[in-house]
Amino acid sequence: MRDSIVPQLFQLAESTELNTRHGAVLALGEVINALQMLSSPETGDGPECFINNKISELAGQLIGKYRLRGQFKGMSGTYMKHGCASFIRNCSEAKLPITQREYLESWQLLLDESIVDEKSTTREQATAAFSKFCDTYYKTEPADRLGGLIDNYIREMRDTQIEHKAQGIVSALGALPLFMLELRLQEIVTVIDVKTVVPEMFAVGYNHSELRRDCIRALMHIVQTVGFAHSDKSNEILCGPAFRCYLRALEEYALDNRGDIGSWVREASINALYAFLTKCPPALLTPQHVQDAMIAIAKQSVERIDKIRAVAGKTFTSLIYHEPPIPYIEHRQELQSIFPRDTTEVLWLFPHHTFPMFIQLLGIPVYVEQVSAGLILSVGAPTESLHTCASKTLNDYLKTHQTFIETFGAVVLKILKEKTIKDTLFITSTFQFLAELLNSSANAKVLLVLEDSSVEFAEPIFNLVNGLITQTKKHIDSIPVYCALMLAPKICKRVLSKLVVYLGMVCVNIRRETALKMYETLLVYGDQTSIPEETLDEVLVCLSEEKWDGELEEARQIRNKLCTLMGIKPPVTKVKK
Repeated sequence: MRDSIVPQLFQLAESTELNTRHGAVLALGEVINALQMLSSPETGDGPECFINNKISELAGQLIGKYRLRGQFKGMSGTYMKHGCASFIRNCSEAKLPITQREYLESWQLLLDESIVDEKSTTREQATAAFSKFCDTYYKTEPADRLGGLIDNYIREMRDTQIEHKAQGIVSALGALPLFMLELRLQEIVTVIDVKTVVPEMFAVGYNHSELRRDCIRALMHIVQTVGFAHSDKSNEILCGPAFRCYLRALEEYALDNRGDIGSWVREASINALYAFLTKCPPALLTPQHVQDAMIAIAKQSVERIDKIRAVAGKTFTSLIYHEPPIPYIEHRQELQSIFPRDTTEVLWLFPHHTFPMFIQLLGIPVYVEQVSAGLILSVGAPTESLHTCASKTLNDYLKTHQTFIETFGAVVLKILKEKTIKDTLFITSTFQFLAELLNSSANAKVLLVLEDSSVEFAEPIFNLVNGLITQTKKHIDSIPVYCALMLAPKICKRVLSKLVVYLGMVCVNIRRETALKMYETLLVYGDQTSIPEETLDEVLVCLSEEKWDGELEEARQIRNKLCTLMGIKPPVTKVKK
């Protein structure tokens, strides 16, 4: 093999025909690695029996020859980059002796180019090769030279706004061996931490969720490589900034035309948190670490994307039953009574299997806020099956836990005030969630009707919805919420005044939908509103029989008549200047 096949492969590797050249490079790497594996101590032969200086010399020259011939350019160059990355990885694994610095520099140059390539497959293969290459050929290099190499990567990553370039660099940083990570651990973690912060919507980098996902994966690899037995300083970095970075990544909900692209980052973060909690020694874990992670993962278990719910649900259950037990998990026995140890029969992708389990976390105070935030997103989801299952599960739970409704209302109000300022996913989910919550007569009675309620819910929600309408112009989505709020005595007239504005809008659909929803609500709950009983029947007739999809002026005249019947002032149309 060494004396006949390898020389022939080196000849074929210089062929002008792409497929021959590409195949020969791949084969050379595999054969060299296999020959080196045969040179084991058990055989009694030294490595020189299989890998001689001639092979090392020819292998070292190969990449430089391709570059001189321009064979890394164009479409064919992509294939050659793949083949050469595999070749470098195999030679590195075989610890092929390369003595000439120029050969190593030609290999490093190719890896540098491939790491920032636009194609993800090229980047992945180059990263795998880079890790092995550094581990084999840079162990004896001076620390200042290695530090300069890492500093160059960090500088390029910090300065670039090109997503695929930053993705490649961060993957390479995550693949560095321990002796290189030791030189710049603080700087690497800091630049990754900065890159995982989501910019303002529509700002440069907002939709770079794939980069932020790769940052979390790289950080997870760094934590695994460095470990927790290295030094006190590294432990501070891994248990501090690195862990906080994981938790922040679980709050990413970036959206673009591909959908909820933030879900890629959240999935990577769930896996990273699991690895952290299961590998970190109990002496370094704190109750805050464990509880923050468990609560954040529980939130993801009730959100709107099936895959994320499945990953989070499996992870949450695995952590509860992990052996050896993870310390500081609060209410462990209570959690184990909710979630089965054997989850083979649990269909994690189906909400009707998982929601009945996770809804019970509302009975454990530390989980209430985060699980409620997840429920807002799933009840407000556009997917009919998820929305129906989530809302039914929530309302069934509240029906059997009447004393909890006030607490839940206060938590929901707090979350919506915080999240609807700029979180698009919460903004789009709010209307449907509130409509489902208040459509239940039991919930509406506690949150809207009871005057001795300890929670001021109706008026803050009314103001919140008004603000969202100004912000989003989603008038039709808000109609069911306004109709539900008519049951609140303190704000009933203000809600009616808002609805009659809709009855006089230019859009026919808004007028028709408002009249229909008002009719349905007043037919059942009309006697609980501020509308005079003697005119209620006329109001219902007016809403159901008048032609609301006709001419605008005609609709506004009917609307003004309706205002008189309901005892409120008719809206005044603004005169355009």
